[in-house]
Amino acid sequence: MTERVGVWFFSLSTDNNKNKMSLPVLPIVLYAGAINGLGYGAFWYDKQQALNRGWRVSESALCMTALAGGWIGGWAAIEQFRHKTQKESFRAKYSASTLVNIVGAGVLAFSPAARRVVLANPIIKNMLSGGNGSSGAGKSGAGGASAAARSHPNQPTHTRPNKRR
Repeated sequence: MTERVGVWFFSLSTDNNKNKMSLPVLPIVLYAGAINGLGYGAFWYDKQQALNRGWRVSESALCMTALAGGWIGGWAAIEQFRHKTQKESFRAKYSASTLVNIVGAGVLAFSPAARRVVLANPIIKNMLSGGNGSSGAGKSGAGGASAAARSHPNQPTHTRPNKRR
């Protein structure tokens, strides 16, 4: 198996280079920036709600941002806003979520077998190939009209029925 790691891409390819897949770094960087901004923002919002005695962001939602990769922004917000610094049970859960994300990213980065499993997923293949979402799922036949639209022969398929009576 031949693997190349570069500044702008990493590619997973077989010896005969027929099934070569490359993943640009730019979408990864954009995702990391967005998810860390979301994690940071979630902690900021939760702190504001705590100060104003409003509805709070659940701890599980905050931990999900860490699992999704937003733990850098989350830890920065925890320290900057001094939010949830005394609650050891939350810090343990958030640390575990961070660790799971780091281990998962490490496995994907250093295990060709794990990358093959992930890259074999049809949804991920479609995203990486720049597909237009037409994987065949959701097609209803008969010219693409849905079953609900076909059930009314006098109704044109390109308009919505008028719900006013």
